[in-house]
Amino acid sequence: AAVLDLFAANRPMNVIPPVEAYPPNAALAPVLAESGFFRVQDDFQLPGHAGCVYGYRAVEGVTPYRVASYAQFFERAPEAVRQQLHAVRFVVTWQQEYLNSPLAPEEVASAPSAPGAPNADGITKTFELTASEPRRAFLAHTVAVTPTDDAVYARLSDQAFDPFATVILSQAVNVSPGAGGDAVTVESDTPGRIRLRTVSGSAAVLVFSEAYYPGWRAAVDGQPAKLLRADGALLAVSLPAGS
Repeated sequence: AAVLDLFAANRPMNVIPPVEAYPPNAALAPVLAESGFFRVQDDFQLPGHAGCVYGYRAVEGVTPYRVASYAQFFERAPEAVRQQLHAVRFVVTWQQEYLNSPLAPEEVASAPSAPGAPNADGITKTFELTASEPRRAFLAHTVAVTPTDDAVYARLSDQAFDPFATVILSQAVNVSPGAGGDAVTVESDTPGRIRLRTVSGSAAVLVFSEAYYPGWRAAVDGQPAKLLRADGALLAVSLPAGS
C-alpha cells in the first residue's frame, strides 16, 4: 500500500513519455565529422555534458566547483587569445553573426533552438575558426615574467601579444631565440596522461593546451621536471635544446 500511495502521489512525474535528453543536433554535424585535436566552445546552446555525450572536447562543463585559475582565465582572457590557447575549432552560439573573434569564423551549420534571451532568433549557429590549426602543445622561445594575475591579463589583452610566441610565467626560466625547425609530436593523449616528443634548436618552454592543476606531474626524458603555470591557467615545462 505504501508503494501504491507513493506512486499515486508522484503520478505526474512517473507517468510521462520518455524524453531523449540528447537528440541528434544538426548544429553539431560539422563538429562530429571533424577529426584530430580541437575543442568546441558552446555559448549556452547545448544541454549540460554535451561534450561527454556527443564525444567532443569542450572548453566548459557542468560542475559544482571550478579550478580558480581556469575560471579566471575563462572570464578575463580576451576571447580570441583564449580560443587560440584552448585550441577552439568550433563555436556553437546564439549569435547570428559571430563578430567576437578575428579568427576568420565561417558559418558551417545552423539548427532551430528554443527562443530565449539572448537567443531571440531561435536559431543556433555553428562557426568554424579557420585562421590557425588547433595546437595540443607548442614551444615558446620568449618569456614574459609577471608578478600578479592582473599583470598576466593586462599582457594577454595587449593587441600585440602573440600567444604562440611568448609565454607568461611568474618566474624566469632559461630560453633562447628560436632558430626554426621546432617540432612537437603527440605520441599519446589519454585522460590524465599526455606524452609528447619535441625537437628544438634552442631552449624553450613547452606549453600544453591543458588546464593547470597541481595534481599534474611532469617528466622530461624520464626525469621529474618542474611544472609551470603558463598564461595564468595552462600547463608548461621548461626544456633544453635538442630532442
